[in-house]
Amino acid sequence: MGIWVRSQDKKRLVFTKALDCDKSHSYDGDTSYQICSIQEKCLAFLLGTYPTEARALEVLDAMQTRIDRIEMGKAQHAAILWSVFEMPEE
Repeated sequence: MGIWVRSQDKKRLVFTKALDCDKSHSYDGDTSYQICSIQEKCLAFLLGTYPTEARALEVLDAMQTRIDRIEMGKAQHAAILWSVFEMPEE
């Protein structure tokens, strides 16, 4: 199970099987929440940054819904249209 994801800045297209949401602090003290794709060999790709944890979790929920639909289609032996999840703006 996995999902293709286009990064928020549109510069990266990643197939991922694991996602992570972490709090991030900038040098000026601002806090944001980053969603990253966790890859093998301890690699992580930043996919999107959101101003609140609630917004980041909404995006993760949307990604989970997409994965669930793909898996449901497989279970029902339906034709599956693989699409790319595009990370939404803030």
